[in-house]
Amino acid sequence: MSTRQADGATKREHLQAAQRALGRALPELQGDPLPDAVVYLWRWFIDLNNARTAHSPISFSELQAWAQLKRLQLDPLEVEAIKALDGVYLNLARKAQP
Repeated sequence: MSTRQADGATKREHLQAAQRALGRALPELQGDPLPDAVVYLWRWFIDLNNARTAHSPISFSELQAWAQLKRLQLDPLEVEAIKALDGVYLNLARKAQP
């Protein structure tokens, strides 16, 4: 969905435009919602990812600094989950590059 098409827009952007034009939800954009128990981890990853300056992995020191700024005490399993999401994101980002 994040692969750029010939016109430069992603497939997701095309589907979102079609959805707006049609005035109804498209099944292709209706993914399974995340379980409530992990939504916070996804939001944390998005916050960290948005602060990314390059396509390099989020380091433990960056994660620690972010947690300090947010006044969070991360559990080791939460760190592992964020690092796993980061690995998936980086793999997909590399595949999407021309």
